[in-house]
Amino acid sequence: MSCKKNEPKITTFEGIAHTIPYQIHIAEPLSKSNRKDIISIIETNFQKIDATFNHWNPNSEISKINHAKAHIPIEVSSELVTLIAFTKALNKVTSNRYNPLCGAAISSWKQALPVQCIPSATYEVFTFDDFYLDKEKLIKTRNDLQFDFDGIIKGVLVDLISENFFEMGLQNFFVSWGGEVYAHGKHSSKRSWMVGIKLNDQTVAIPLSNEAIATSGSLVQSYNALYMGKSTKFTHIIDPKTNIPLVIKKATIESASIKAPYCALADALATATMIFDSKQAATTWFESTFSTSNDTGERNKLHTNKNNLQNVKLWINLRSN
Repeated sequence: MSCKKNEPKITTFEGIAHTIPYQIHIAEPLSKSNRKDIISIIETNFQKIDATFNHWNPNSEISKINHAKAHIPIEVSSELVTLIAFTKALNKVTSNRYNPLCGAAISSWKQALPVQCIPSATYEVFTFDDFYLDKEKLIKTRNDLQFDFDGIIKGVLVDLISENFFEMGLQNFFVSWGGEVYAHGKHSSKRSWMVGIKLNDQTVAIPLSNEAIATSGSLVQSYNALYMGKSTKFTHIIDPKTNIPLVIKKATIESASIKAPYCALADALATATMIFDSKQAATTWFESTFSTSNDTGERNKLHTNKNNLQNVKLWINLRSN
């Protein structure tokens, strides 16, 4: 981790965590004690993410659940209980386009595609009825049920750090991990913080103040493999409805960016938007789900004490070839 002043009144903390770069800007004066506290907040929250939600860590809480047998009660932390409840609401709002229960399929495809293979096994689509929570214990009903929170965890980390900054009394800051961003207050130049997203082969600047933005897409990771007798180009994104990666086709969604009150919501909704077959279908769903008149049912469970969903916005970039 490094700490530097790169502009008047801006202090930057940056580094790499879990192979993904992060960058944090603070646009207000900091004492030496403040800087130490910020470094501690960053390190503590990355450690928390690793110990609780990182399925690549064999000793993490989620890995122990993934490897547990069915019908055996497993103690779970309050943090995991909270995230499961939130992702259950997301799963319903997105009609299963966001589903953290695809861990087994995702792991299998990620091992096979880089060597141009197709997994030999097929995987059933799991639902939130395939496990249950009894107070602080989780009980799976299937041995092969595995969680994978990769489609939301960067946003969760950004929110955790941001909440800690609020507790410190900071008001002007920018937190980014792997492109998932929460920005509060103002830049040192008194303007809004700015984030660039790709749209129609151009980079568009999006202003942020007291809100988050996240982007999901297949701009970098893609794989060729023989599938059903044809050479097929896959993305790294698994469709939870089929447990098969999305196929790269002309005019399909290449990336989706969501602006929302907090980053975990933006992250998961961007992931879910990628599953739609067309921009029109995604836009229709988004507008009907997040219109101001739709304020009942599962959508209400996506609110927090501080935030509402009136300013959620969507940008879609289509594949040109």
